[in-house]
Amino acid sequence: MKIRRLELASFRSVAEGEIVFPGHPVNNSRNSVGKSTLCEALGLLLGPDHLSRSKSIDEHGYLERH
Repeated sequence: MKIRRLELASFRSVAEGEIVFPGHPVNNSRNSVGKSTLCEALGLLLGPDHLSRSKSIDEHGYLERH
């Protein structure tokens, strides 16, 4: 599955908006522009099955990977 476009309406702080994703999107925006809101919306769209992991990753586990 590839998400090419996301429309939001009345979600969190977004009254209405559309995001078009290019080939390999990277979001490195400044603070307080809606990056977390975007991730939450995608999480709701994909459903809970896409959010589950066999083992959660924290900062310690991540740094141990080589």
